[in-house]
Amino acid sequence: MENGYLEGAFLDNRLGVYTLLQLCETIENGVLVFSTYGVHFNEGVVISMRDSFIPRKKFVDKIIEMARASNIPFQLEVEAYGGSDGREIQMSPYPIDWCFIGLPEENPHSPVEKVTLSDLESMIKLYQYLLQYL
Repeated sequence: MENGYLEGAFLDNRLGVYTLLQLCETIENGVLVFSTYGVHFNEGVVISMRDSFIPRKKFVDKIIEMARASNIPFQLEVEAYGGSDGREIQMSPYPIDWCFIGLPEENPHSPVEKVTLSDLESMIKLYQYLLQYL
């Protein structure tokens, strides 16, 4: 520490954990979560609550509520970086709600991407459900 500054590698991660540990000393009612993405194979389609842009919360909440009602396997994520084409929709001059719904995968944007068929099936079913009832 020098002149009121901390300098080092991975400070965002380290200071995030430090902050949560500090909060653990005083929290009475609440939940503190240590996580990294939380997206796994064979647990269903992914509904992204945020990527590099933030969709309207009310719309995302509606999508999640409908997914729960559908009984189709799904999981939630909050992206740490990167984004979907939702950015293009959000930046357009038109008032359109959006929410990224896609597959969990390994090695995105590479020649060896990997997804599971069960997740693909849940994605198709969820899209069909949403298109029918949304």
